[in-house]
Amino acid sequence: FRERISMARYCLEYCLTLAVLLAVFALAAAQNDRACNTYDKNGASKVTSKESCQEACCTAEGLCGGDKTDFKGVADAAKCGCKTGSSTRDLCLDAAYASRAAAVSGSWTLVISCLAGLVLRSVWV
Repeated sequence: FRERISMARYCLEYCLTLAVLLAVFALAAAQNDRACNTYDKNGASKVTSKESCQEACCTAEGLCGGDKTDFKGVADAAKCGCKTGSSTRDLCLDAAYASRAAAVSGSWTLVISCLAGLVLRSVWV
C-alpha cells in the first residue's frame, strides 16, 4: 500500500517539477532584444496586432503579401512570426505572452498530474 502511494506521489512531484521548468524556460526565452512591444527593425513599428505583425514581416524581413504571418496574443503580450514556405521564423516575443503561455501550460500539466495521481491511487489502493 505504501509503495502505491509513494509511486503516485512521485508522479505528481515529477509533473509539478516539469510545470515549473516549462515556466522558467518560457520566461528565459522571452527575455530577448526582440520584444514585440518595442520592435523597430528596419523602421518597422511595434507589433500589437495581426496587421502590425504583417507590416513588420514585410518591412523587416521582406515577406510581403498573402497570409505570411503568425500572430498570437494581444498588445504588449504578443508573439509574431513570419511564414517562409512551410516553416515560421519568429520575429518577436513579449515576456508577458511567454509568461501567460507558461502559466496555461503549467496549469494543464498540474490538472493532468493531479488526475493521474487520483487514477493511480484508485487503481493501486
